[in-house]
This record gives sequence, C-alpha cells and structure tokens, in this order.
Amino acid sequence: MKYILAIASLLLLSTPVFATSDLMCTGEEYDVYMGVGVDRHGNGDVGFASIKDKNTDKTTEFYSERIKTIDLKWLDGEEDFSKNSMDVELTQQSGETIKVTAKGRNGKLNFKSKSYTIDCDWEM
Repeated sequence: MKYILAIASLLLLSTPVFATSDLMCTGEEYDVYMGVGVDRHGNGDVGFASIKDKNTDKTTEFYSERIKTIDLKWLDGEEDFSKNSMDVELTQQSGETIKVTAKGRNGKLNFKSKSYTIDCDWEM
C-alpha cells in the first residue's frame, strides 16, 4: 500500500499545474470566448471555445475534440498584453476550420472565408 501511495504522489507532483482563465475577444461582428488552462511557464491549451454572432445572437460552441491549440502563450495578465499570443483552430461539425490568432490585444478571426478584427482582453 505504501508503494501505491508513493507512486500516486509522485505522479501528481510530476504533472504540470494548470491555472484556468477566461479569454474574451470582442469584435464588431463576432465575440470569441475561450476557456484556457495555463501552466506556470505561460504555455496554454484551450479546452472550450464559443463564437457568438452579434447579428443573429447565435452562439456556436466547441469542445476539446474540435479544438487544436497550435500555440498559446499567456505570460502577462496585467496591462501590457504584448507578450501574449495565440494560434487556435476550431473545427465545425461540417469540417470547416475557423482560425483564431492574436498577438497582444490585436486578434483575427478567420471565419466563413473572411477575416474579422477582434480585441483580446488577457486580464486574469
């Protein structure tokens, strides 16, 4: 029994610790919301995302199996967001890929063959 507890403790201590945060990016046509897990080094992974169409008030949700986090760095949660960046792909049920990118506050949503400007608020 001692060995099982020791192994379980070792496994728990060896896994990276993630803090969860909400990332909201707003635009004129669409809002993008993401549930993000970030480790102590600022590397992140998106576990949930939604896109709200402001014209129709329709929200499309994406869960982990339809989300590919290519890159996500969340190094600063205060006022200077310039070190933060993301490159995330969301796949719709139809197979269409939606791309969300940002460097600091300046984001882009590539959706329905168009590119939309979004403002990302990296406050923790």
